[in-house]
Amino acid sequence: LSASAPLSGQTDYSAETKTTVLSMICDTAIGVGEHLQASSPFDPSFHFVHVTIERLYLVRALTGGFSGGMDWTDDGTCIWGTCSGHRANDTVYEAVYAYDQAHAGFKSWSGLTNSELLEMMDPTDSKMAYVYEHFSWPHCAELGVHFPGISNYTAN
Repeated sequence: LSASAPLSGQTDYSAETKTTVLSMICDTAIGVGEHLQASSPFDPSFHFVHVTIERLYLVRALTGGFSGGMDWTDDGTCIWGTCSGHRANDTVYEAVYAYDQAHAGFKSWSGLTNSELLEMMDPTDSKMAYVYEHFSWPHCAELGVHFPGISNYTAN
């Protein structure tokens, strides 16, 4: 694959290109379904899962929050022992594009901690550069799973 032959819009790929793409997909070391290691963004389901988890978090926050609060453990405990990235003050890897109140505009924030990112995501005072249009999941409703108090919510 090359920059001179982009994939978008092209329908007649050579056998060599098809073989190269298949080799990249099949030979890349990916822990499919885990989402726990550095290669997790290569798993195609990663991005769908994370967006859905964010939306479910926002639904919960908008409909009464969490009964036990949102306390962080400072020991980094996870199922494998102690893991970096789980504590409130651990740094988020990626830059986040969000509102900067001091400059009344959006900017790219680097070096945020988990707790700072969670604060930016607060749906009652969100500083994120996007808004979800709705919180409806028709496929869940078809299975009898409903999200009380939020299923009819639509962004203004």
